[in-house]
Amino acid sequence: MALCLMFFFSGLCGLLYETVWLRLAFANFGVITPVVSVIISIFMAGLGLGSWIAGKYIWNWKHKCRLSAITLYGFTELLIGTGAIAVPWLFQHSTTFLLTAGDINGGTYLFYSGLAICLSILPWTFAMGATYPIVLEFLQEFKDKDAQQFGRLYAANTAGAVVGTLITVFLLIEIFGFQRTLLVAAAINFLIGMVAILWGVKHQQTQGERIFEPAQNEPVDSTSFNKNDVGQRRISFGLLILFTTGFCSMAMEVVWVRAFTPILGSLVYSFAILLSIYLLCTWFGAFLYRFNVSRRKPKAINQFLVLMAITSCLPLLATNVDLAQFFDKHVLENHLDCLPFILTSVSLFSMCLGYLTPSIIDAMTKSEPAAVGRAYAINILGCILGPLVSGYVLLPMFSARSSLIFLSLPLLALILIGCLNQKEQIQISKMAAFSTLTIMILISLSSLCFGTWEEGDFVKLVKPGQKAIYRDYAATTIALGEGLHQYLMINGCNVTKKSTVTKFMAHLPLVFLNKTPKSLLIICFGMGTTFRSALSWDIKVTGVELLPSVRNAFSYFHSDAQQVISNPNGRIVIDDGGRFLKRTREKFDVITIDPPPPIGAAASSLLYSTEFYQLIKEHLTPGGILQEWYCPITSKPILKAVARSMVQSFPYVRVFKPIKDKLDDAPGYHFFASDQPIAVPNLKNFITRMPTAAKVDLQEWFKSAKSVQVMENKIAEVLSGEVPFNSILSSDSALIITDDHPFNEYFFLRSITGRQIYWRDRPSFFVIP
Repeated sequence: MALCLMFFFSGLCGLLYETVWLRLAFANFGVITPVVSVIISIFMAGLGLGSWIAGKYIWNWKHKCRLSAITLYGFTELLIGTGAIAVPWLFQHSTTFLLTAGDINGGTYLFYSGLAICLSILPWTFAMGATYPIVLEFLQEFKDKDAQQFGRLYAANTAGAVVGTLITVFLLIEIFGFQRTLLVAAAINFLIGMVAILWGVKHQQTQGERIFEPAQNEPVDSTSFNKNDVGQRRISFGLLILFTTGFCSMAMEVVWVRAFTPILGSLVYSFAILLSIYLLCTWFGAFLYRFNVSRRKPKAINQFLVLMAITSCLPLLATNVDLAQFFDKHVLENHLDCLPFILTSVSLFSMCLGYLTPSIIDAMTKSEPAAVGRAYAINILGCILGPLVSGYVLLPMFSARSSLIFLSLPLLALILIGCLNQKEQIQISKMAAFSTLTIMILISLSSLCFGTWEEGDFVKLVKPGQKAIYRDYAATTIALGEGLHQYLMINGCNVTKKSTVTKFMAHLPLVFLNKTPKSLLIICFGMGTTFRSALSWDIKVTGVELLPSVRNAFSYFHSDAQQVISNPNGRIVIDDGGRFLKRTREKFDVITIDPPPPIGAAASSLLYSTEFYQLIKEHLTPGGILQEWYCPITSKPILKAVARSMVQSFPYVRVFKPIKDKLDDAPGYHFFASDQPIAVPNLKNFITRMPTAAKVDLQEWFKSAKSVQVMENKIAEVLSGEVPFNSILSSDSALIITDDHPFNEYFFLRSITGRQIYWRDRPSFFVIP
């Protein structure tokens, strides 16, 4: 029981580290999908290597050190705790080296950033993976005959992972921020380590030299794998199952995020819920296995293998727009009505996975540390390759739906192998195999006949055929509509539409500038409207966009896209905005940012933080202006936090409301910031300062014989719509966005209590203003 409790909290810390380290990696290496894939893969690689090597050498380590295995486990937990301090430091110092490694999507940068991440987190994840065989070796010191010890530890560790995911995202980060959250986990690891070391000292005093005697395992019973199969170089069918299920489950998890983002949204809580359900049901499967074993009625492995293959196709049905609308005609107005269906489809698959993994490992190894380490490492190897294949091969080429179909095929292959080779110890009847094949084919074919959420098929504002799809390693970008009614969607989420507001994002700061503009930087390219409008001023314009597919969609929205791209004054860079600024020595007269909505989206705080604004300030010429579009949200504290973050770096900030008409009906704010006072001209001077080409550009979408008059009215509307800055600036200095405390992303406690709960630097107590 004590060991299970330790593994529970160890699993809690493991998921906490993975969550926070991923977010810190975004801040240091860029908000790109390869960072996600590398973090997940290296995390799993460390677990696999630690499990395999510790399982192979734990007996030698124990005898060389003359220490009980539980003492070694204690030192391992202490080592894991030091990672809370070491990893952020390593990330930060790796960034400086990587600034010279080329563009963010270049092979050189991706290689070196992956190497930096690997060197930063691999030692600590290696230690995490080593805990399983080390503790199993400790159990051997009791001459324990229980062949299902791995299943018990696996269930406890998975339960801790569920709790770790939830409390990290919903509580700890909002209260403590990233750094202090890591210290909380470190404290837990240190406590586990000290308890284990003290336990080891006491155990060694009572047991003496008996703990160094080799354990004599009983022959494996008839329900287990043949003992002769363990240790052979030839991968048995059981090892093949472990590899395949690890590969498919982790690869599908990446695809689920892409497929369900239009429904769940892009908030950190959405992904936390999906991951928690996945882990919770995996734990339930492991718990069910333990329950059946305790009653000596374990279900046959082949039954759950068949169920896992079938349930792998259920998420295909959850991606179906037409099927969702058939069951709920209001689902297009409220996408979250599909949430129960999504969670059910993921839950059943995860439960089968949770049952299969410990049952196969227990049956193959009888909790023999070396065999467990090897088997678990094979499973982890599949978990490493899965995210890489889905992130770098499947999703850049195919839809999420097609990727899910592809990933279900290896599971079907396992069924066919078990059916055709009756010499295998997991045998599947021909009837079961035929039924599985039929069900999977029917589900796959039916899913191909209908629209998906990912590709924007739920949008009813455009006619059929008015859509283009662009894919890359990070996203599925959809351009749809025609004329002035065009929309840009990323992974099924509406990002922007054709709007005169985006033209004003270029013209307003250039007019407000108290000198002749020479250069402008745009972070977040979007439809490219702001980039196109800025070039009408005959200045140097740089557009920075994270997604290659968004840049490729430029020609869909603007017929003169090729002419604009060939303009020698313009260039489009595929890079993370923050990283681009860290790499370049250029300074700009104007920097304009149009962050994708919603403002609470995962990693969005990196475009609103005090550190980011300070970086921008360093790249503005004297008197230069930052223009940032604020996409509104009902939470006033977030608006106040954005204002506080900006004024922390810039002494002069002014805020204006956008224009309003049939084309531009989205609310929001234009924020302007500078190190010098921003003088707002009157209407006449505003128009005088604009070049002729800029005036033509601004009138482009005003379809009226009196377009000049309409343009003047819209300019006057913006100039008269200034919002007093003090009205949106809170006196509470804690309402601020930093890289360590992403106020806008984490707001669960604030939303249910109506108060902000945070840990203030002075005094060190919780404050509830």
